[in-house]
Amino acid sequence: MHMKKLVLWGAVQFFASFLFASSVAAADGCLVSDCHADLALPKVVHSPVSEGECESCHQATGAKHPGSAKGFKAVARGGELCLQCHDDVGNEPNRHGPVRAGRCNFCHTPHASDNPALLLGSGNKICFYCHGGIERIVKNARSQHAPVAEGRCWDCHKPHGSEFKPLLKDYYPAEFYTPYRYENFALCFRCHDDRAFLYERTSEATSFRNGDYNLHVLHVNKAKKGRVCKSCHGVHGGDQDKLILSKIPGFGSWEIPINFQRTANGGTCFVGCHKPKTYDRLSQQQILREQKTIFGQE
Repeated sequence: MHMKKLVLWGAVQFFASFLFASSVAAADGCLVSDCHADLALPKVVHSPVSEGECESCHQATGAKHPGSAKGFKAVARGGELCLQCHDDVGNEPNRHGPVRAGRCNFCHTPHASDNPALLLGSGNKICFYCHGGIERIVKNARSQHAPVAEGRCWDCHKPHGSEFKPLLKDYYPAEFYTPYRYENFALCFRCHDDRAFLYERTSEATSFRNGDYNLHVLHVNKAKKGRVCKSCHGVHGGDQDKLILSKIPGFGSWEIPINFQRTANGGTCFVGCHKPKTYDRLSQQQILREQKTIFGQE
């Protein structure tokens, strides 16, 4: 009886070693010209493929291979397979839909790609496969937010998950008004200079000024009810210059109308929240002279 157990155990060990040897041999020979040589041709190759470690993701089934598509199977299903190595993905409270569903293949190809990070498409194309609404906004926009237009959605968003909705890299207020603090505009200040919102008088920190009177400070830098950027601007694109939207949602059921007419040195805002206002970046002395003329003082 004891001898039978030894024989059986030996057979199991032999069969297991045979499968392992087959797996390693297959991995060493997967990229030969007669089999999967095309997997190494794109610019970016998944490291297990380039290093001949196919068994990191695939395991032998015992079926003849080559000759049967069933000779190997994935060591885990869907996103569970990817998480065996990429265990830092999906730990954030707000996860990208494909990550949450375990469908990494919605954005990535498993073996090789001509795009960075094994992506299925380049630039913003990979995002527009799903986010067609944003694509339409960008295509129809008179002015486009540079990161979106240049295919760098990841300048503002994290692709897998984030602490901040909707997958933002930093905090951005959902409210229409917010107290002015640096952290409340952390996302925008990753690119935009915060000095444009600090100095009441400036000749260079912002082009939105009346002479040297900073109109960004007037609108945004308030202790309680500072306007957020989306009070005037579209985050992906605007149907007017400077990403300005003609209708601003988020103020109850009313969409605030804005008609911005640009001039060589400034512009005029016809807007629902105040009377028409004109600004000009001419020197303060010239503006004062013009104002005095208007009011009959010269």
